[in-house]
Amino acid sequence: MGRYEDCLETINRQMALLAEPSADLLVSRAKLQLLRGESRRAFDDVQQALEIDNTHLQANAVMQKLQQQAADFKEEAIDLQLQGKFSEAIIRLSSSIAFHPDIANSYFLRGSLYRQRHDLNSAICDYRTATRLSRKDDPEIKRHLLVSLNDLALECFTSGAYKEAIRLLGHAIELEKQEVRLFINRGDSFLRLDDLNSALADYQQAFEMDSNDSEIQQRLAAAHSAHARHLYERKQFSLAEDELTKSLIFSPLNADYSLQRAKVRYNSQFF
Repeated sequence: MGRYEDCLETINRQMALLAEPSADLLVSRAKLQLLRGESRRAFDDVQQALEIDNTHLQANAVMQKLQQQAADFKEEAIDLQLQGKFSEAIIRLSSSIAFHPDIANSYFLRGSLYRQRHDLNSAICDYRTATRLSRKDDPEIKRHLLVSLNDLALECFTSGAYKEAIRLLGHAIELEKQEVRLFINRGDSFLRLDDLNSALADYQQAFEMDSNDSEIQQRLAAAHSAHARHLYERKQFSLAEDELTKSLIFSPLNADYSLQRAKVRYNSQFF
């Protein structure tokens, strides 16, 4: 190992003296890094060497070696996945990615394994990388990323981490602005934080996408009722009545909203 360190230091000193990187030196350093088990650094050096000279024989040879090793690890990972050995499969895919970190499908496969193990943070990280590396807008990768973001947001919501749920759902909405459920779930998180304006905005957006959904209508009614309660406490009776009227538009058979509005109207006579 000491010899490798000395050789690496020599190559690094030589490269530091050059105005431009040398493909030969990059390949030599990559070979040493492979011997040290640093496959990711080796890949970066070989890739840079090929950017300088894509016909460089040794650089192409080392790249082929890296690609083959990555393919072998991925094949092993798939076999392990089929056997239900998810932890071992993840380790093999991680090795595959280390040898060739620019393959979107490798991150997608590992992300799917993380999801099966309910490690949603790691799954989201891999799906994001797969999305970035994919040369086209792959709908399957995007869908898995959206589902993972939503699932993790729901876990945060259940545990009371509403701000984190809002952050995650915001990322999901950036990816897909036509998914009604994302707006509903984020609205629920805003409502738990008593951010009624934001909750109403999300529920309204969901309603505009699907005005026949009774679940959305009930949420809008509840949010307007909550807003009315705050206005009533501040003795803004006219505005509170308006909010309860909106609640009844979305939920006309709800007796509680009718009673609340009647109470507001009655008390407004004394102020």
